[in-house]
Amino acid sequence: MPSAPLPETEAARLSALQALQVLDTPREERFDLFARLAADIAETPIAAVTLVDAERQWFKASVGLPMRQTRREHAFCAHAILQPGETLVVEDATTDPRFADNPLVTGAPGIRFYAGVPLVQRDGHAVGTLCVKDTVPRRISPRQLRWLGELAKGVMSALEMHAALRALGALAAQDPLTGCVNRGALHVALAKLSGLDGPPTAVLCLDLDRFKEINDLLGHAAGDAALREVARRLRAVVREDDLVARLGGDEFVVLANNLRRGPDAMMLAQRIHAAFADPFSFEGQPILLRTALGLALYPDDAADGEAALRLADAALYRAKRSGTGTVRHKLGEAGGGLRGGGVRSTLGRDEIASELRLSLAGASGSAPLLVAWQPIFAAAPPRGLMDAEALVRWPRRAEDSPLGPADFLPAAERHGLMSRLDRHVLRRACREAAAWATPLGISVNLSAPNFLTVDLVGTVEAALAESGLAPERLTLEVTESALIGDMARARQTLMALRGIGVRLALDDFGTGHSSLAYLRDLPFDKVKIDRSFIGQLAEDPRAQVLVRAIVQLARGLGLATIAEGVETPQQLVMLQAEGVDAVQGYLLGRPGPAALFLPAGPVPMLAAMRA
Repeated sequence: MPSAPLPETEAARLSALQALQVLDTPREERFDLFARLAADIAETPIAAVTLVDAERQWFKASVGLPMRQTRREHAFCAHAILQPGETLVVEDATTDPRFADNPLVTGAPGIRFYAGVPLVQRDGHAVGTLCVKDTVPRRISPRQLRWLGELAKGVMSALEMHAALRALGALAAQDPLTGCVNRGALHVALAKLSGLDGPPTAVLCLDLDRFKEINDLLGHAAGDAALREVARRLRAVVREDDLVARLGGDEFVVLANNLRRGPDAMMLAQRIHAAFADPFSFEGQPILLRTALGLALYPDDAADGEAALRLADAALYRAKRSGTGTVRHKLGEAGGGLRGGGVRSTLGRDEIASELRLSLAGASGSAPLLVAWQPIFAAAPPRGLMDAEALVRWPRRAEDSPLGPADFLPAAERHGLMSRLDRHVLRRACREAAAWATPLGISVNLSAPNFLTVDLVGTVEAALAESGLAPERLTLEVTESALIGDMARARQTLMALRGIGVRLALDDFGTGHSSLAYLRDLPFDKVKIDRSFIGQLAEDPRAQVLVRAIVQLARGLGLATIAEGVETPQQLVMLQAEGVDAVQGYLLGRPGPAALFLPAGPVPMLAAMRA
């Protein structure tokens, strides 16, 4: 029995067949219907939709055939695909030298008659056939062949639609920026981890340290490049069957299947850290990629995949508090850990955000968000009290570990709660300050999401009206990240705020890349020198030069200067010498109730800060 020769374009034909993504897929009613219709048209007991692979013939649908595939060398269809534009008809296989000794003829199912219409793609490749067969010799009419040809076109269209739907499904499960699995597909994978019989799986959560600075300093193109590089390095270090997912932003998750022991998972975590050891370059600028890792094991730590993800996220939260390059592993509700150490709380960012949302809504039983006040003093003796900055605190329940801003602010940012949190702090701060016997000025931070809202000016006006606080007592602090991207809109918003009488401060000055333009073009009253400069004053002469330059620049523009993060007497003396107007920090007063620093009598205000 001679085998059918290979088509001249066999490699391209096989690529076209693989692209259909239909081989070895389950039976489908629509293809079974094509096979039944073909059998009815030809009046044969056997019909099939076949695909000719490299070494086999595989049946997507069939009538009268018990098998799902045969060897290609035995396949009548391997001959049919050699002439894509014609139908191969064999009226009696026992008289055809190509098939007379074919095992499918001499043995079961005893084929004597065959007619196969090639399934031809638009590019001309025949990937298989719509064929009919009988166990007795016979002829087929031109009308029947014509109808089989039309039906074959429908089969090919169905195969191409199948491929298109598979491709769309893959795209729907993929993060378009990084090519990783997306959040929805991750949760589908996690749903398969349920009960004690699922495959042992390590769940690792990570995000980039200081990713926001990459976006702020180098632009979003650099941030996107960093995310793609993270995805590439993760895929390079995990095993082929492991899943790498991007939840959004700079958050990634790795699902490592069949890791049965915690030490194996820890070794994987250490390989991930090693993969981020070297920086990558963006337009000639080296960028460090640093992360911490949270780890949980299914089913050792959690009864299902979603619970394991929550534990890993909580572990990541604690790892970030411990610093770059750390790993934290949650070993169940009793606590404990591996070499990376244990975690202090099982709360992850999703749970924190859920509780935070209830607190902002004032739900019964939820822990209220409070305002702590940090005093701001004149730098020059006698260092009179000038202002107080409102800082949000969340004590939560007494039986739980308290959450600091570093715990819940990232969760608020991730879940879009920053605008509501800002409004809550603004309203509460204005109410409290309006009740003070001393008309002390207050400062309230505006996050980037809140600064971009269309109702910001109305929100500030409402908070002032509701509390009765005089507008000139309120300073709104804005960071550079809130201004990036739309200078014209930023100026319009700031001018509107100035129009209602409030003061404006540029916060964290010196950490961005367009600070001078902001001072030149936007109506600020004050500049807050970033704490990173203050902390280095005593050790780094360059920090002294930069602080001096900022003070001189601000003075030339008629702006007051405030140094934040003052923690040592030496820093205070040096700032006084440089001519800074005001100072705040742990050396002078930690955040707490206003009663700790409010005097009993009136406080003389520094003219320079109120002018």
